[in-house]
Amino acid sequence: MRYRIAIAGLGHAARTIHLPAYKRIPALEIVGGCDPRARPDHFTFPLFSSIPEMLGATKPDILAVVTPPNSHFYVAKLGLESDCHVLCEKPFMNDLSEADAIIAISKERKQTSCRQQSASMHADSSSGQGKDRKPRIR
Repeated sequence: MRYRIAIAGLGHAARTIHLPAYKRIPALEIVGGCDPRARPDHFTFPLFSSIPEMLGATKPDILAVVTPPNSHFYVAKLGLESDCHVLCEKPFMNDLSEADAIIAISKERKQTSCRQQSASMHADSSSGQGKDRKPRIR
Protein backbone atom coordinates (compact mmCIF):
# COMPACT_ATOMS: atom_id res chain seq x y z
CA MET A 1 0.00 0.00 0.00
CA ARG A 2 1.19 3.50 -0.82
CA TYR A 3 0.42 6.60 1.20
CA ARG A 4 0.15 10.12 -0.20
CA ILE A 5 1.84 12.78 1.93
CA ALA A 6 1.66 16.55 1.59
CA ILE A 7 3.95 18.88 3.50
CA ALA A 8 3.07 22.27 4.95
CA GLY A 9 6.25 24.27 5.48
CA LEU A 10 9.30 23.77 3.29
CA GLY A 11 12.00 25.45 5.33
CA HIS A 12 15.29 24.06 6.59
CA ALA A 13 13.83 21.17 8.65
CA ALA A 14 11.62 20.07 5.77
CA ARG A 15 14.47 20.18 3.24
CA THR A 16 17.17 18.57 5.38
CA ILE A 17 15.21 16.11 7.54
CA HIS A 18 11.65 15.44 6.41
CA LEU A 19 11.95 15.27 2.63
CA PRO A 20 15.09 13.07 2.60
CA ALA A 21 13.43 10.69 5.09
CA TYR A 22 10.16 10.56 3.14
CA LYS A 23 12.03 9.82 -0.09
CA ARG A 24 13.60 6.75 1.56
CA ILE A 25 10.19 5.25 2.40
CA PRO A 26 8.92 3.28 -0.61
CA ALA A 27 5.35 3.39 0.71
CA LEU A 28 5.26 7.23 0.61
CA GLU A 29 4.53 9.47 -2.36
CA ILE A 30 5.09 13.20 -1.82
CA VAL A 31 2.13 14.82 -3.60
CA GLY A 32 2.53 18.50 -2.78
CA GLY A 33 3.95 21.23 -0.63
CA CYS A 34 3.04 24.67 0.58
CA ASP A 35 5.29 27.47 1.78
CA PRO A 36 5.04 31.11 0.70
CA ARG A 37 8.83 31.35 0.42
CA ALA A 38 9.39 28.12 -1.52
CA ARG A 39 10.70 28.25 -5.08
CA PRO A 40 9.13 25.72 -7.48
CA ASP A 41 12.50 24.98 -9.13
CA HIS A 42 13.78 23.61 -5.79
CA PHE A 43 11.22 20.81 -5.51
CA THR A 44 10.14 17.81 -7.56
CA PHE A 45 6.49 17.96 -6.50
CA PRO A 46 3.77 20.60 -7.05
CA LEU A 47 3.72 23.68 -4.81
CA PHE A 48 0.52 25.39 -3.75
CA SER A 49 -0.20 28.93 -2.58
CA SER A 50 -2.35 27.82 0.36
CA ILE A 51 -2.76 24.77 2.55
CA PRO A 52 -6.50 24.42 1.83
CA GLU A 53 -5.73 24.53 -1.91
CA MET A 54 -3.03 21.87 -1.50
CA LEU A 55 -5.27 19.59 0.56
CA GLY A 56 -8.14 19.94 -1.92
CA ALA A 57 -5.99 19.32 -4.99
CA THR A 58 -3.83 16.48 -3.70
CA LYS A 59 -6.16 14.60 -1.29
CA PRO A 60 -3.24 13.31 0.82
CA ASP A 61 -3.51 10.50 3.35
CA ILE A 62 -1.00 12.30 5.59
CA LEU A 63 -0.25 15.96 6.20
CA ALA A 64 3.20 16.77 7.60
CA VAL A 65 3.12 20.01 9.61
CA VAL A 66 6.58 21.57 9.43
CA THR A 67 5.48 25.19 9.81
CA PRO A 68 6.40 27.59 12.63
CA PRO A 69 4.99 26.43 16.00
CA ASN A 70 2.39 29.22 16.29
CA SER A 71 0.60 27.78 13.23
CA HIS A 72 0.60 24.10 14.24
CA PHE A 73 -2.94 24.12 15.65
CA TYR A 74 -4.47 25.78 12.60
CA VAL A 75 -2.60 23.61 10.09
CA ALA A 76 -3.17 20.34 11.97
CA LYS A 77 -6.88 21.16 12.27
CA LEU A 78 -7.08 21.80 8.52
CA GLY A 79 -5.44 18.44 7.90
CA LEU A 80 -7.74 16.53 10.23
CA GLU A 81 -10.81 18.26 8.78
CA SER A 82 -9.61 17.15 5.33
CA ASP A 83 -9.49 13.52 6.52
CA CYS A 84 -5.70 13.39 6.75
CA HIS A 85 -3.59 11.77 9.40
CA VAL A 86 -1.33 14.49 10.80
CA LEU A 87 2.39 14.28 11.54
CA CYS A 88 3.36 17.42 13.44
CA GLU A 89 6.87 18.71 14.04
CA LYS A 90 7.73 19.63 17.61
CA PRO A 91 6.42 21.34 19.61
CA PHE A 92 3.13 19.58 18.98
CA MET A 93 0.97 22.55 20.02
CA ASN A 94 1.46 25.82 21.88
CA ASP A 95 -0.41 24.76 24.98
CA LEU A 96 -2.40 21.95 26.53
CA SER A 97 -5.78 23.31 25.40
CA GLU A 98 -4.66 23.23 21.74
CA ALA A 99 -3.28 19.72 22.19
CA ASP A 100 -6.52 18.55 23.80
CA ALA A 101 -8.56 20.08 20.98
CA ILE A 102 -6.47 18.42 18.25
CA ILE A 103 -6.65 15.07 20.03
CA ALA A 104 -10.44 15.42 20.33
CA ILE A 105 -10.81 16.25 16.62
CA SER A 106 -8.50 13.37 15.77
CA LYS A 107 -10.60 10.91 17.79
CA GLU A 108 -13.87 12.27 16.42
CA ARG A 109 -12.68 11.93 12.82
CA LYS A 110 -10.88 8.62 13.48
CA GLN A 111 -7.60 10.10 12.24
CA THR A 112 -4.17 9.92 13.83
CA SER A 113 -2.30 13.00 14.97
CA CYS A 114 1.17 12.72 16.41
CA ARG A 115 4.20 14.77 17.25
CA GLN A 116 7.30 13.90 15.32
CA GLN A 117 10.82 14.03 16.71
CA SER A 118 13.23 14.96 13.94
CA ALA A 119 16.16 13.11 15.47
CA SER A 120 14.38 9.82 14.91
CA MET A 121 14.30 10.47 11.16
CA HIS A 122 17.99 10.90 10.39
CA ALA A 123 21.35 9.50 11.30
CA ASP A 124 23.36 10.89 14.16
CA SER A 125 26.00 12.65 12.11
CA SER A 126 28.55 12.67 14.91
CA SER A 127 28.42 8.94 15.65
CA GLY A 128 27.09 7.53 12.39
CA GLN A 129 24.40 5.66 14.33
CA GLY A 130 21.27 5.04 12.35
CA LYS A 131 22.79 5.81 8.96
CA ASP A 132 21.56 2.53 7.49
CA ARG A 133 18.27 2.58 9.31
CA LYS A 134 15.20 3.09 7.14
CA PRO A 135 12.06 4.72 8.52
CA ARG A 136 9.06 2.37 8.49
CA ILE A 137 5.37 2.85 7.97
CA ARG A 138 3.31 0.28 9.83
